Amino acid sequence: MIWLRRPPRILCCIAIVWFSFVIVTFSDAGVPFPTWVLVSLAGLGLAGAWIFRISIAWFDSRWEQTRWIHQNRRWWFPTSALVVAGFVLAVSQPLLSIRVYLSAMALRESPVVLSNISSEDLSKEGRWVGLFHVKEFLQFGPELRFITNECGLVDTCGIVFSPDGPPTNRGEDSFSHLFGPWWHWYQSW
Repeated sequence: MIWLRRPPRILCCIAIVWFSFVIVTFSDAGVPFPTWVLVSLAGLGLAGAWIFRISIAWFDSRWEQTRWIHQNRRWWFPTSALVVAGFVLAVSQPLLSIRVYLSAMALRESPVVLSNISSEDLSKEGRWVGLFHVKEFLQFGPELRFITNECGLVDTCGIVFSPDGPPTNRGEDSFSHLFGPWWHWYQSW
């Protein structure tokens, strides 16, 4: 099997593209269900292809008594690291925390602009504030709430700036603390 002796460059490039998509998609406050399914299936397919390819290369190298995997470790290691890191980051909140941290100043200064936009226009077109595409904005005193994306099938997610402690529940809201006065907001319908 001559093709196994080649380094898995294409697989590594696909892993880089998939990982980049995971970073952009899962750093938002929510991920729509169809996007979540697509990214998850692509990641599982990538992991399956990687396992299949390294297994065959390992068995072939044992049969031929060569060190093809070791010789091409600069391709095998990044691919496996990107797949594992992509799945770990997708189910945790460091990406969202980083995105909020980078956008914190713009989000805190945005009420002046967002309060002048009608809720219908904001819902239809949205508005970029920092690294977030805000679709809904609410202000309760010093507390700022930003809906940025759908999450799941019918729910929405966003972020909350609440300098006076945990945000107040309004309806079936749930919150998880990110850092400082910033919270992840899950708005259930």
